[in-house]
Amino acid sequence: MNNSIAISVIVPIYNAEKYLDKSLSSLTQQTFQDFEVLLINDGSKDNSAAICKKYSLIDQRFKLFNKENGGSASARQMGMDNLCGRYCIVCDADDWVEANMLEQLYLATNNEQVDMVISDFFVNYDNGKQRIISHKGIDLKQESLVRGLLCQKIMGSTNNKLIRSELFRKFQISYLSGINMGEDLLVVLKLLQHPLSITYCKGAYYHYFRARNNGSYTNTPNASIFYQLAEVNKWKYEHFSLSEYEEELFLSSINLAFTGLRAKGLSKEEYRAFLLKELPLQRLRKHSCSNLKTLLILLSSISYPAAKAALNLMYRFVYK
Repeated sequence: MNNSIAISVIVPIYNAEKYLDKSLSSLTQQTFQDFEVLLINDGSKDNSAAICKKYSLIDQRFKLFNKENGGSASARQMGMDNLCGRYCIVCDADDWVEANMLEQLYLATNNEQVDMVISDFFVNYDNGKQRIISHKGIDLKQESLVRGLLCQKIMGSTNNKLIRSELFRKFQISYLSGINMGEDLLVVLKLLQHPLSITYCKGAYYHYFRARNNGSYTNTPNASIFYQLAEVNKWKYEHFSLSEYEEELFLSSINLAFTGLRAKGLSKEEYRAFLLKELPLQRLRKHSCSNLKTLLILLSSISYPAAKAALNLMYRFVYK
C-alpha cells in the first residue's frame, strides 16, 4: 500500500462473464483519471479471466490478480492487500457505475480531509425498472450510522462508500474469510468503532443490479448463508452494548430469524435452536409486534408450520 494513486477500485469477480464487460466498460469511461482497478478473479470457471486480461492489456490502470476460489470476502481482501490508492471502493462484477462517480466522490473528500464518503445508489432490475436509494438527510453522527447499520435501515455495502485506505491498516481491519454474506457490513461497522470524519455526496452513481430468481427479485438464502449471517450477528452482540443498542440488536436478530425461516436446507430443529437462544418468547413479547417480520417470527416460535405457510403468502402477495 504505497498510496501513490488517489482511488483504488476493487472488483471481485467469480463467473461473471455475462455482466463483466458492462461493469468494466463503465470504469474505463470515468471522468476522473487518477485511479486504478484491481480485478480479483476468484477462480472463475467461465470466460471472466479472459475478459479481465483484455482490459488489463488495453488499459494499464486495470490490474489482474488470479486466485483460487475463496469467496467474495477473500477476493475483497486480496484487493485491499494490493491497492495503491489513498481511497478505495468496491464495484461488484455484475454492477456498473456512472461516468462521474469517482470524480464526484473524490470532490466530496474536500482535498482528502474526509475519511468516508457516503452516496446514494441505484437499484436496477432486469426488467428495466430502476429506483434510487437516497441517503439525503441522513444523520452522519457515527452513533446514528451504527444504529441504522445494525438493524439494516442503512445499507452496509462498500459499493456506495469511498473510504480512506489507511484506516484498514491503522485499525487492523480486514475482511473475515468465509463470511461472504454481510462481509461489507462487518467491515463498515468495524470502521465506525473508531472516530471518523464522514460526509454525504448528493447523487446516485452506483448501479446495483438485481435479477429475478424463480420469478421473484428476493433471493432465497440457504443454510450456509444463514450461518454466515449468524456469525455477523454474533459479532454485533459481542461489540455493541445490549443496554445501549437493545432495539437495534433485537431487529438485527429478527432480520436473521426471517432469513432462517426462508433458508433452504436449514432444518426446523436448527431454526428452533437459534430462536430459543437469540429470540426467546419473553424477548419477542417485550418488543412491539407492529412489524410484520416480528409478528411472523413470534408465530414461528409457536408454530413453525403456520409461520412457513404465512411466509409463503407474504412472498406471493408482498415480496413478488
